[in-house]
Amino acid sequence: MAAILPGALLHATWNSLIRGGTDKMLNTLLIVAGAGLVTACFLPFVPTPARASWPYLAASIVIHVLYFYFVAISYRGAELSFVYPIMRGAAPAISAVAVIFVLNEFPFPSGLGGSFGCLLQHRSPYGRFLANRHP
Repeated sequence: MAAILPGALLHATWNSLIRGGTDKMLNTLLIVAGAGLVTACFLPFVPTPARASWPYLAASIVIHVLYFYFVAISYRGAELSFVYPIMRGAAPAISAVAVIFVLNEFPFPSGLGGSFGCLLQHRSPYGRFLANRHP
């Protein structure tokens, strides 16, 4: 819990900064670059990743670039209260589907239900209300 709450606070903070700015792409780039610089400070203190993990690191970079791109373009036309939960809920849902095809494993039904539950919120009356406010 000591790591989860600060992580949630950081995610909510940078999403608010992106949504509140006038240039969503520039704000996203600055936030990601700042996080990268902070993280780079720790690189001298950790070992180099094993060569076998490099394709996974590359895939992670591509996935994160796409994620941040979609965050930036989503905030151009929708409110934080609508986009943030969907974007945060998309990662577990995408992971649940990817594990089926990439690792040939099938998650428990309860895990799939939880993964996709966050995405279904936009189908609720509250989600439809928000969607109708933002064409």
